[in-house]
Amino acid sequence: MQKRITGIVLSVLFVLGFIASANAQEDVIDKLKVVSIRSIQVREEKDNIFMDIQTNITNSNDKEIRLSDGTFTFTLSAFYNKDVTKKETGYNGPDCKKPLCCEGQAKSDCDAITPKGEASDEEKEIGSAKSPFFIPNYNYAEKEKDGKELPVREICCQNVEEIYLKPGGDENIVIFHLNLGVSRAKAFENLMHVMNCTAYPGIKTPHINIKGRFDLGVRSAKGWSSAEAVKIEWLFIPKIEPNVALYTAVE
Repeated sequence: MQKRITGIVLSVLFVLGFIASANAQEDVIDKLKVVSIRSIQVREEKDNIFMDIQTNITNSNDKEIRLSDGTFTFTLSAFYNKDVTKKETGYNGPDCKKPLCCEGQAKSDCDAITPKGEASDEEKEIGSAKSPFFIPNYNYAEKEKDGKELPVREICCQNVEEIYLKPGGDENIVIFHLNLGVSRAKAFENLMHVMNCTAYPGIKTPHINIKGRFDLGVRSAKGWSSAEAVKIEWLFIPKIEPNVALYTAVE
């Protein structure tokens, strides 16, 4: 399933360990943002079902950041933006076998109002991702005093144990492999939850919550300074294109 998703990011953070000071840590973490989700793809590999989520993470710090030994848990929920009817959402009801709610049902049932603010889809964990993480392209260079570029790190099209984030707010594409386990029924349930929460743009507002725990590294001229067991929570409120492509892939 592929969806183009952009949106607003709010971050809540909890930091353990020391880089320089608690305030410095918070400032570093606060400048890491998930600014978009490029695609969501479901695939099967070695009797496990994965949901690959391609994200764009920006680092507005002036130094390269490294996330290692990380675990990222994704949860998803959605809420109605306004009062809606069953007809607007195509809701069939638990006993309706018809494709549309108005077929074979009383008009009053179809026009029943779901109050604004009522939970459309309760928050549910989709899955967790650990290393390796897939990096399609990462090329980072620094400029020397004479203006020449000094290559620092280049990663292309491979799974990696550590996530590196270029400074300055540039794009960093990272694909998280959420392991849904061996149950096809569970994978289908999670996929349906994603589709339900992101359906009907303008009627529902999805909320994507990403909770991360990792060792944080900050690169300087003298090497890396680090803090262990850093926790971050990204609340991502997306804007979703009305027309999207859905697909699955088998490797």
